[in-house]
Amino acid sequence: TAGLIDPARTVRARVLARESAVVCGAPWAEAALRAIDPGVQLTWHVAEGQRCAADQVVLEIAGNARALLSAERTALNFLQLLSAVATKTATYVEAVRGTRAQIV
Repeated sequence: TAGLIDPARTVRARVLARESAVVCGAPWAEAALRAIDPGVQLTWHVAEGQRCAADQVVLEIAGNARALLSAERTALNFLQLLSAVATKTATYVEAVRGTRAQIV
């Protein structure tokens, strides 16, 4: 599909959280995007390990349209999977807060 896009076209995109979550996977998402477009511009609005709200902009991206279309699924998969694990882990950590139990 990306091959159908003008190779000179640039785009801007936003990654939105669909629900409240702990953001995790930023380095992997960045690596996936930069592997295809080394000049991609990334603006993180939620830092790694921080909680975001539903419908909050987590990341803004600007770069080559073909490259971003090629890398977006991999970058989003990293963010979705790792954020889900971090969010669930945060729930368990909160559940044992104030006890001697540790989540590892």
